[in-house]
Amino acid sequence: MKVLLPDDSELELADGATGLDAAAAIGPPIENGFYYDFDFPEPIREEDLARIEAEIQHELDEGREWSREEIRRDEARERFRAEGEPYKVELVDTAEGDITLYTQGDFTDLCRGPHLQDSKPIKAVKLTGLAGAYWRGDEKNKQLTRVYGTAFYSKEDLDRHLEQLEEARKRDHRRLGTQLDLFHLEEVSPGSPFWHPKGMVIWNELEDLRRRENGRRGYLEVKTPLLYDVDTYVTSGHYDNYAENMFFVEQHEDEKRLALKPMNCPGHMLLFGSQLRSYRQLPMRFAESSTLHRDEPSGTLHGLLRVRHITQDDAHIFCTADQIEDEIFACLDYASYLYDLFGMEARFELSTRPEKKLGT
Repeated sequence: MKVLLPDDSELELADGATGLDAAAAIGPPIENGFYYDFDFPEPIREEDLARIEAEIQHELDEGREWSREEIRRDEARERFRAEGEPYKVELVDTAEGDITLYTQGDFTDLCRGPHLQDSKPIKAVKLTGLAGAYWRGDEKNKQLTRVYGTAFYSKEDLDRHLEQLEEARKRDHRRLGTQLDLFHLEEVSPGSPFWHPKGMVIWNELEDLRRRENGRRGYLEVKTPLLYDVDTYVTSGHYDNYAENMFFVEQHEDEKRLALKPMNCPGHMLLFGSQLRSYRQLPMRFAESSTLHRDEPSGTLHGLLRVRHITQDDAHIFCTADQIEDEIFACLDYASYLYDLFGMEARFELSTRPEKKLGT
């Protein structure tokens, strides 16, 4: 399967959609194609995609050319403002470097490129779905319509790709979870799965594996609270970065504000610091299978992959500086063992501590 440079098809999609008086926002390439966000004057439905797709295919068949130009920022701003493209105006204001435009017919898009010179190599396109998406990923902004699609050099390649997508849909874990009576999801509790008895058999097997391996590798099992004074996260530095994704509990006026924990780090630090420790006790490895809550945006929730109610198998290691290397290699060995056990391939990368990230 050979996927085209998605940006070229995005231009065609944007051109076709703006014929419906839609304001074009932004659309990057993704793993299996591309998407583009639009602000439609009236909601569109899945049935409307066929009409837009036909218009795109017509333009592709004509082999239309795209022209590229670099212009000054103020010129681009005025141009998009005159064309009634407020999202492009905002992108121009926040873009770094030179402003590059690509034009096909009456449609102009803000894009770095590069693109094909014309649409002749693109033989087949398919719009694959719709979704809601907040502008800039911020739920305080307007919700736009996200149109997904993919494009190929031949219809045969497209057909093979669509067959693979259908096979993947049949193996979707949300579908299998219901069919196998493992778990299900309810609108009354978004992002929080309901585990059935059969699902709990698997869950408990995994818990047994976790406890067995943690004990074999010298981890001490602990349990920390779900609710914490918000000042805990202010002190740890998490509040400034995670407050928008935390759930808070309303208290009486004379009580401090509490939050459901989104991570275990502060609790494990408090546990370690609750008594004097000797260097002879190190390394000390705390492990916890803990319930966490994160207020993920509703548009990002996806089965068991993106949830608000999480059970995290977590650990923190307290050690001396000369023990760090051995502990890191031991962690990598543990992770490799688990990935191999489940037949999963993994790549490990070193995460440093950039100045603008949490860490000391």
